[in-house]
Amino acid sequence: MIVDPMYWKWDSILPGSVCQAIIDEGMKLPMEEAIVGYHEEKRTDESIRISKTSWFPSDSWVCGLTSHYVNLANKQAWNYELVGCEEAQFTVYEPGGFYEFHEDSARVGDNDYRKLSIVITITDPNDYEEGYFEFENSTRPDTRARGSIIVFPSFIKHRVVPVTKGTRYSLVNWFHGPQFR
Repeated sequence: MIVDPMYWKWDSILPGSVCQAIIDEGMKLPMEEAIVGYHEEKRTDESIRISKTSWFPSDSWVCGLTSHYVNLANKQAWNYELVGCEEAQFTVYEPGGFYEFHEDSARVGDNDYRKLSIVITITDPNDYEEGYFEFENSTRPDTRARGSIIVFPSFIKHRVVPVTKGTRYSLVNWFHGPQFR
């Protein structure tokens, strides 16, 4: 499938105060070791991913924020049929934390599939080193600026390279709809 554009991005669109509110609230949520896989295949695997995660309920203001930007990007770029979103994932990458190349596409419920992913950078880039977000084709969109947002089709492989110093916080969410036709 050809995707044009490959992603939709806003640089530093969210103010620092909103980013800090997401971090503050995310750190209050129950934190767990990050998993890989879907449904019955969920597991921890430190050869694929090292990070910690917590989850914002799908009716939280944070999910409303992600919905707003995904809907804007979708309208401008892809026009996919979307019917909902999942809980938003607050992710903490400490030194050595990473996530190897993967795609987010998965079945959600009986008939829906993840179609669009959103990643929001909520950490000041001076607070960590490395930890870049990049696509499998070596495209590394500049998303390090605090408050930057990137939206992309969930079937595109991407990763977070290892953080070498400091802590990188991010917010991720997935939006789903009926199978592509």
